[in-house]
Amino acid sequence: MNQTVVVELGSSRIKCGYAGESRPRRVLFSRGGIGRDGGEPWTVELDGLGDSTACKWTSPFRYSESPGSVDAIKSAYEWEKTLYPLLLHILTSILFVQRPMRHRMLVIVNDIFLPTNLRDALHKVALEYLSLGGLWIANGGPFESIHYLLEGMPPRSPNTGRAKAHTIVDIGTTESRVVVSVTGSSILESTHRVTISGYESFLSNVKELCNGAEHNWVTSLDDANKAVLAWSSSRHAETVSVQLEENKEPAQIRTETMVEAFHRTYLDFTSPSSLVFALLSCLLDCPVDYRRSALQNIVLIGGGSVALRGIGDGGITSHLQRAIRQACSGIEQEEEKKDDGPSAIASFRFQSLGKVANDAEIYYPDPLAADLAVWIGGSVMGALRQSQKYHKK
Repeated sequence: MNQTVVVELGSSRIKCGYAGESRPRRVLFSRGGIGRDGGEPWTVELDGLGDSTACKWTSPFRYSESPGSVDAIKSAYEWEKTLYPLLLHILTSILFVQRPMRHRMLVIVNDIFLPTNLRDALHKVALEYLSLGGLWIANGGPFESIHYLLEGMPPRSPNTGRAKAHTIVDIGTTESRVVVSVTGSSILESTHRVTISGYESFLSNVKELCNGAEHNWVTSLDDANKAVLAWSSSRHAETVSVQLEENKEPAQIRTETMVEAFHRTYLDFTSPSSLVFALLSCLLDCPVDYRRSALQNIVLIGGGSVALRGIGDGGITSHLQRAIRQACSGIEQEEEKKDDGPSAIASFRFQSLGKVANDAEIYYPDPLAADLAVWIGGSVMGALRQSQKYHKK
């Protein structure tokens, strides 16, 4: 068995297993379910042993809410109190590692660089408290592990060579992250974009649009999720029937509500909070030599991308491709929608990508599961035993 343990500390899931394996041994998630307040910690229940052994995990990666202050979320000591029971549980109760722990650990987190306090706490817990043989914190986070994975994958078509660059789009629970990855090099940090367009952000928009002045049917994100699932299975209907929490009788919800929420969250190129805006801004900052390849190889990963795969006609991939072409085509806005603010500027800012926009191709990293791809990339990294990157403090 490979002696490297791979742990992915995500914003809404924690995945753990051994390097060299094709899937994690266990996926830990919040007992609170969908729709928890992003400002509160979510709880990992340690095999039902009771609240006294539960780990309160607070994701430190909400940059869109508090840019520049992420390092102040917790002190190193507070992180130690969170990480020690979590990592001990992973090692002993899930992976059955026995003391003395000679294993090495590879940790992947949802950002390019860790907050200093979290990094210090990880070193202390892994190397001092747990006496692991080594610790590797992957700079670049999910993008580095996916980059590692894409480097080893064959060309998508036998008639084309290896791609010069990829655009990696990680759609998570609350946020989406975009970056360009260059083959044979690494990710381009200057192209990194974060936007509030995760799956729960989409559900929040559904909830807001469903609740008009005359009714308040959709009272939770769970309700919104039910409506979206009904829409996905009845996409050509004008209304969908949904059994909501507060209603004894099924509610009739117009599908145009979901369409508008979907457009607002992912396809509105005039809105800086939309996914397509972040994606095209990322490509604008990409060196010209890599732009065409980056547009031809847009890879969707993350649990949010899985949930959106069957949305609408053709799923999110076809909708995003059309939005990219529309944003770069230079078509002027309708007269009544024009204004003098950011929207008017946004309608023209992406025209420089027009010559390559028609080449845009968006796909999933099949046959790998998009929501497991980051962990699998870490598994490959650990299996290749890059011993020079393991270090002790």
